[in-house]
Amino acid sequence: YFTKSTSSAGNPGEIFIRTEPTSNNIGIAYCGNGAGCGVDPIFAEVTVPEFFANESFKLLTFVINTTVAQTVAYLYYNNREILTQTVTVDPGKNSQSITLMDDGDDGSPAFGHMYFGMFINRSLTTEQIDYVLDRAELGDYNLSDALPPPLDPAVKTFKITANDTYDGISLNNITINISNGSFSFLTSTINGTININNRTIESFDSLYRIDFRVNDSGGYFNNTFFDVNLTDLGSFKGSLFQSVLFLQVLDGLNNDTIQSFTAITNRSDQLTTNGEMLILGKSGFFALNITSNGFDPLFSNFSRIALENSTLNVTMGSLFRFTLIREETNTAFLVNGTNETQLTVFCSDQTIQLIFNQSSNESQIINCQFDLMQMTVDYGDLGTYFRTLIPPFTQKNITWYLIDLKEGDIAIQRIIHLLDLTREFTNAKLTVKRAVGGVIRTIIDQRFDISNNVNLFLVQNGLYTLSIDNNVSNIILGNLIPTEAGTQTITLPKIDFVPSETILGGNVSWSYTSNFSSNIIRLSYEDKTNGTTLVRFTVRNITEEIVFQGESNNNASVIMTFNQAIGNRTYSTVLFVEQIDFGNFTDKKTFYEFVGGSQGALDLVGWTVTEQQAIKKWFAFI
Repeated sequence: YFTKSTSSAGNPGEIFIRTEPTSNNIGIAYCGNGAGCGVDPIFAEVTVPEFFANESFKLLTFVINTTVAQTVAYLYYNNREILTQTVTVDPGKNSQSITLMDDGDDGSPAFGHMYFGMFINRSLTTEQIDYVLDRAELGDYNLSDALPPPLDPAVKTFKITANDTYDGISLNNITINISNGSFSFLTSTINGTININNRTIESFDSLYRIDFRVNDSGGYFNNTFFDVNLTDLGSFKGSLFQSVLFLQVLDGLNNDTIQSFTAITNRSDQLTTNGEMLILGKSGFFALNITSNGFDPLFSNFSRIALENSTLNVTMGSLFRFTLIREETNTAFLVNGTNETQLTVFCSDQTIQLIFNQSSNESQIINCQFDLMQMTVDYGDLGTYFRTLIPPFTQKNITWYLIDLKEGDIAIQRIIHLLDLTREFTNAKLTVKRAVGGVIRTIIDQRFDISNNVNLFLVQNGLYTLSIDNNVSNIILGNLIPTEAGTQTITLPKIDFVPSETILGGNVSWSYTSNFSSNIIRLSYEDKTNGTTLVRFTVRNITEEIVFQGESNNNASVIMTFNQAIGNRTYSTVLFVEQIDFGNFTDKKTFYEFVGGSQGALDLVGWTVTEQQAIKKWFAFI
């Protein structure tokens, strides 16, 4: 409290300064004329001068700036400065006596008065008590007209709150730290609002960094905001999130990342074009709806707990559009005319079956990496056929060219058998094309099966082009016009013919190739006169058992291959030819491979076939 000592008669005026325990407001008690202030002080806001309305008291104000140790104390009377004096204040003390002396040298009305003050710092912080106001009873003085400096700077306020990034709900348990250079101020609240004023902060209309920490509902990730301008009556709302979800969406066909997609949760709606998305959420259970152009919408869900940071990868099925065309007329295929039209998609881990019911132009969802698509068309008593395609994953619009048996189209089944001489065409793909509507279209894609066969259903008397692809080369096989069902053999690769034996002036020639590493013994025969009527090639093992025999009536060129030759064994061959100009002739050879890899052919004059086959035994005996 503060007391006034005077040489004139009268009771001292007293003032009490304290903090209300619940509201932290500064209250002031005024006493005069012997009022019993020490028993029950009367508290009022400092801005209520009406307390003295019915009294003859005048106001005396005692002001001390406590922000620095060496400061100036001011004494004002009715807002007029009557005394200024340097005093020493220690803001860290709970209480401190202060004395001001008016010796009258300045000609003030308070000549000869001494003013004693007790600065009491109870529950207030040093920052909260920037100014101490002392009001007490004094006599009526004549004052000069000079205006004093303001008693208290104008109060400026700034409101700070926080909300949840995901749903915008206000947060309550907030702690903030406001800093600017070397200045830092830490405060907190449990009711969701922090009011800052210019008595607390270094200065307004400046940029500050604000660090947020929230402890609601298990906690939130801390967040920092820079360059926040504190202005009078302004406000700032910090946005904080409780969980982080890193979302990636994959194409079920090839596991490639889908770059552009939209993800919608209970309260968020986000779009990305770079293949990844951060969903800043909160704890709980959430629905997830993902859409992307060309893919089937994905409906899923996920759950998160407070302060969880995790990754979620989801897979979307691709949306394929299938168009069914009648091959003969280039018009829409009549799905309703069939008993059933079924698409089977073969994947490494599953098989998908899709039924076409009403339309020849339908969209279907495929969510696996397929190896083959097969369209099976069932006409009941008229029969059933199928066609296959192997489109790339990127081809989402697929056209099937089909045979309409009900409209009179005749389907011919042709089996193409591949004779792979060098095993270069294992798992090769046969492609069948035809001109439809004046444009060359792919009708069938099919890989050779374990028997080196493909099964084709073609329109009778249609003109088709066949090619084979082994991922190294694409070979055009030529044209095919199916007139009746049957099997046709294709021999690959084409072997360059270098004759080792010739007759008829070089017009008839043949040669042999043995490669035990590839398990083959091959005969190549050529007749430029086209006079050959029979070529028979026979292979026997060491026990004289026939292990291969092939015949051909081709009059010009023949290739025959025995493809089961085993290393470190000996085989004998007999070539028998019927030729118009030369007659019949026979050529015999023996083929071997010794241990160590040496191989070749023998034709020893005077040796029988059996003796030549057993030559290794002769070498051993010698």
